[in-house]
Amino acid sequence: MYLEAEVFIPFARDQAHLTFRAYPEGQLPPYVALSKTTIELESEDGSADSDTLSVVNAGEAELEWTILDECSWASPVPASGTLLSGELVEVEFVYDASPPPDPGLYEHAFPLESNDPESPVITIDATLTVEGSSSGVDDDPTTSLDPLVRNPSGPNAELAFTVAEPGPVSLRVYDLSGRLMRTLVDENKSPGQYEVRWDGRAERGGEVASGMYYFLLDTPGANVTRSMAILK
Repeated sequence: MYLEAEVFIPFARDQAHLTFRAYPEGQLPPYVALSKTTIELESEDGSADSDTLSVVNAGEAELEWTILDECSWASPVPASGTLLSGELVEVEFVYDASPPPDPGLYEHAFPLESNDPESPVITIDATLTVEGSSSGVDDDPTTSLDPLVRNPSGPNAELAFTVAEPGPVSLRVYDLSGRLMRTLVDENKSPGQYEVRWDGRAERGGEVASGMYYFLLDTPGANVTRSMAILK
C-alpha cells in the first residue's frame, strides 16, 4: 500500500501537476516482471490457439496492472489485476477472431500499464500466423506481375499481380530516368492474386506522356520489374 498526493503549481509553465507516491518506511515500490514479452499464435482453417505469459510483482508494494485490449483477433485473460509482493498470475492470450482473418501474418502491440514507477508501460508484442487457403488463392502462389491491360471503353488500365508471402507490398511506376511517377499499391497483403487500376496519371494528377515505363513490384519474397509501353 502507498499514499498518493497530487500537487498543483499554479504559476509554473503549463500549470504543472506533480504526483508524489510515498511507501511505508523500508518498503520498496512495486516492480512488474514478465516471463516474456512476445506472444505467438497460430491458426489454421479457423482453429483456436493460445499463448501464456506470467506477470510477477518482484517489488514489495502492491502492484496494480492492466493490459489494454484493443486487438481484433486475440484477448488477454485476465486483462487486469492486483498482486502482492512475490505473487504472480498467468495471463492467457486467446485467439478469438470472428470471422477468421485471411491467411497471412498479423501483428499487434499490447500495452501493459502498471503502478511500477520504473516501468509504467511495457509493450507485449503479439503475432498471429493464419494458415490455409481461401477461395481463389493458389496453395503455393508465385510472385508475378502480369502485362498492363488497357480498358478499351475508358482511360483506365489494369495490372494483375500475385503475392507469394505475407507482408508489405508496393507497386510503383517509374520513367526511364528512374523518376517515380505513381505509387499504385503500398500496403500489407496476404498471399494471393490482386488487380489494380491505373488512370495513366502521375502522383500530382497530370497525365504521363507516351513512352516506356518500368513497373516495380516489391514484396517480402521477391521483386519483379516489368517494362511496359504507354501509348496515348
